[in-house]
Amino acid sequence: MKRILLIIISIVLASCSDETIDMSAVGSWKLTGYNVPGGFDINNDGIKSVNLLDEFDCENNETLTFELYGVVSSIETFNPKINIVLVDEATYEYAFNVICDLEGVIGFATNYSQNGKIVYYNNKSASIIENEMTVVFEDAIKIFNADVSQVVATQDLTLVYTKQ
Repeated sequence: MKRILLIIISIVLASCSDETIDMSAVGSWKLTGYNVPGGFDINNDGIKSVNLLDEFDCENNETLTFELYGVVSSIETFNPKINIVLVDEATYEYAFNVICDLEGVIGFATNYSQNGKIVYYNNKSASIIENEMTVVFEDAIKIFNADVSQVVATQDLTLVYTKQ
């Protein structure tokens, strides 16, 4: 009888795991960065900024809320339209037109999953490092030629969220 009890206890202990579930995504995350490599001086103040939120005055209330049971939602998604035209290729002079989204609130709710410090939602993966989450949208920023007839370059857009 002791032998059977010892075997059962061994099986139960062996099936227990020290693996911890990472729930670092759970909570609210505020959009704090709308970043492009190299930056631009959209507001013509003489200072280029990688974070385009510093360059234009569109209202940003985007917050992602990750719930414990695998749902992520946002009631207000930041969605400006940014038109960039390369006016002079020799001097890299650009013209900008930013249209803030004034049409109303765009929101969503969808499932998410987390594997370590990577969170998957809306067919994207986000990386969490400490209290920041980043999502990269490849080739999301399009730069047009002077007559706006073709795209001459693209840049990645990196959204940065800070945990609240």
